[in-house]
Amino acid sequence: MPDIAKLAEAQGAVGIGPVTKASDVKAALEKGVAILKKGGVCVIDFHVDPPAERQAISALGHRETGY
Repeated sequence: MPDIAKLAEAQGAVGIGPVTKASDVKAALEKGVAILKKGGVCVIDFHVDPPAERQAISALGHRETGY
């Protein structure tokens, strides 16, 4: 999986993440908003597990539109 935060940094933005725990979301958003308010560019890389129904569909080898 690509490191989106590092890719953003390579383009001159501030990269935050990957954020993988719900407990880290608030801090990442607060940091990102602070950077934006100072006129910076920020990318936050969230790694979120898909919902259970999507995981079940993937396990069966099917794709459903809308995800």
